[in-house]
Amino acid sequence: NLLQNQEDWRYKNAGLYVLGKAGVLIEDVDHLGNFVDMLIKHLSHDHPKVRFAALNAISLLPPDFSIKFHSQLIPHILPCLNDMVV
Repeated sequence: NLLQNQEDWRYKNAGLYVLGKAGVLIEDVDHLGNFVDMLIKHLSHDHPKVRFAALNAISLLPPDFSIKFHSQLIPHILPCLNDMVV
């Protein structure tokens, strides 16, 4: 997986934007579990553009997504509200 194996923040940033756009097309919410884990992992990345790309990808996902993964996402999204860069 390019996002996991690549250390350069630019690749992670680009990959997260692509995942966000692809996530819009996913109709079956049950297939988003791994997707969610990957986005959560990048919410705490060292580079602010990667953190922003992860938040952006989450915001683009279908509405049903937030209902199913709300309890998993909220604890990781809340600290981002205090991030002065993102």
